[in-house]
Order: sequence, then structure tokens, then C-alpha cells
Amino acid sequence: MKYFYSSTCSCHRHRRDGFGVTEMIIALLLLGLMVSYIVPLFHQLGRMQRRIEKQTLLQQTAANLIEELHTFTAKQIEDIDAISKKLKEQIDTDKYNLTLQKHPPIKTGQPLRVDLELRPVHQKETLTAVKLSTWLSFVQVAKEAS
Repeated sequence: MKYFYSSTCSCHRHRRDGFGVTEMIIALLLLGLMVSYIVPLFHQLGRMQRRIEKQTLLQQTAANLIEELHTFTAKQIEDIDAISKKLKEQIDTDKYNLTLQKHPPIKTGQPLRVDLELRPVHQKETLTAVKLSTWLSFVQVAKEAS
């Protein structure tokens, strides 16, 4: 008769439970490596978000100035420097430079084109200048003048 002793089997003697010190150190090193790559990405993401918010504010300010340009009368439109002064009162001139340029129509009856450029004052800003154009029709100008 053969007797089987399961308690003396060599395959079960060296069995252990849980992690060893080496595995734990490697796991912590891998976790630290992943965190060292992820933290700078979050910082860069925050900078990009602030830049996008500033650029959006710049574009919205330029769009508001274009809308304001349409409220001027025909006589005011003739003096582009006076219009530029009035529009500059509505923005923070420490942050932005405003440039207006009036293009006379080629033929009578064509609309008058006005270009507006709004750019940040500080060169360290990575914002791009916003350039918008609008057209003021002479029909509106003629009606306002009479």
C-alpha cells in the first residue's frame, strides 16, 4: 500500500502570500515615474486654458468694439481719430492697443470699410492680435446726414 503525504510535498513549501519588498519597490518606482510625467502635463494644461481664456476675451472685446462702431453717426464717421479716442475709453489701454483704419470706397454708393486691430501691449503674452473689418453703407450714412 502506498501512502500519500500532502504535507511533505515540495511544491507547497516555498509558497508565499502577498508582495515582497522588491515588488513593492518596483511598483512605487513605476508609480513615481508616472506621476512625474503627469504633473507637468496638468501644469501645461492650466497654462493653455488661461491663454485660451485671454484670447477669447480679446476677440470678444474686438467684436464689441465693432458693434459700438456701428452706433456712430455719419458726421462722426468722418473723423476716425475721434472715434478711435472714444473706443479707447472703453478698453484697458494698459493691456491693449487699438488701431482703426478707414478705407474710402472706390465708387460712390459702395460701403465704407473700417478695419479694427486689437493687440496685447505686452510682448510676453502669447496672444495673437485680433483684426476685424466692418462695412458702413453710404445709404445709412446718407439717411443719418439728412
